[in-house]
Amino acid sequence: MALDYRRRTATKNDYFASADNGAGYLMPGMLQAPRPVSGLPDGTAAWVDHNKPYYDRWGLSITGFIIDGNAPGLNQEGFDAYAKFSPNGIVPQKCPLTLLHGNMPVIRAGDDVNESDPAAAAKHIIESVDKQAVPFHWFRNILKSPAWYVQVAAALKRSDPKIELLDAPSFFELYRIYLQQHPAAAQGRIRMDP
Repeated sequence: MALDYRRRTATKNDYFASADNGAGYLMPGMLQAPRPVSGLPDGTAAWVDHNKPYYDRWGLSITGFIIDGNAPGLNQEGFDAYAKFSPNGIVPQKCPLTLLHGNMPVIRAGDDVNESDPAAAAKHIIESVDKQAVPFHWFRNILKSPAWYVQVAAALKRSDPKIELLDAPSFFELYRIYLQQHPAAAQGRIRMDP
């Protein structure tokens, strides 16, 4: 019902993206061969076959968070799998800081920013931005009210007007262009600290 409501009431300013791995809550690195826990063959093709119909049906092309947990990070086959159904961007936890896999932008998940106080959340974001050598950052927030986001955005604007918050489609398209123009970033050779 919630998905139906969101789709019916969406405006031209709204967008939809997948999170928590895609159409299934698992650690996708555990689908990659070798699979020592299950002994099963590589399951990345099955993961594509499972996700692609959902992404196509709902017009999704971005996976905003990939939980790696105790699994290995995505390998070549894992990245190839996501490129087939999430070509406009993914955000894994265990990957290089920046990467362009074929034409799919990949950025490592940044900090969780969940401070109750919006000013403290903005300070956390600014401190993280100042530590990183690339001008693109991805943060995760959960269970916050719309007012909290408005207050964080206002606090960021006051503290550092150079920081620009973007919707996911704009973010990933600008990030893709950046990666195309910066080979070291595209190849995953950027360190965390400047």
